[in-house]
Amino acid sequence: MVTDKKKLIDPEPIVIYMAIMATYAASVATLNYVRSHERPLPSHTRRAVLEEINYVYDLVRQLRLEVDTTRQIFSNGDFIRERTVRLGNGVLLTYEEFARYERVSANIFRTLAALHKACLKLERQALRHDGIDMTEPTNELGDAYELFDRLQVTRNLSVEEAWNGLDRLAQLIESACRRVRDQLYEG
Repeated sequence: MVTDKKKLIDPEPIVIYMAIMATYAASVATLNYVRSHERPLPSHTRRAVLEEINYVYDLVRQLRLEVDTTRQIFSNGDFIRERTVRLGNGVLLTYEEFARYERVSANIFRTLAALHKACLKLERQALRHDGIDMTEPTNELGDAYELFDRLQVTRNLSVEEAWNGLDRLAQLIESACRRVRDQLYEG
């Protein structure tokens, strides 16, 4: 009686797993090397910069709308003392206006934070593109950051100074974006 036994092989699953992991690790190392040593294609950086500019413009439009809404709310209010924006100097609003102000003021702070983050990202992206001189845009964005800091810490602004400061902030950011965008379309 002869039995036909086939030879069976134990594939050692650990060895197969280690081979897969070694291949994966080599791929990751290669990708990291290429990312750190090769500059991105100009078309990629150009597209990234333009996308960020569009996002910043959207945020600036949103900020302008929110500031205009707040202006309108405060124009209807009765100020107890003088027309200043500071704690302790009340303005009498209707319940509906107060609820609107509550929503809009929270949105303004979120928009300003998002704008700051987007502007920093725009600067980083633009610096990666060889054809962009960031001297003037960086100066304008620096002025915008400085104005933002000043608006945050000043405790006794007139209502007009607050709105004008936020308008100026939007103008500085738009101007910086316009300078970067114009350079992209020139080249």
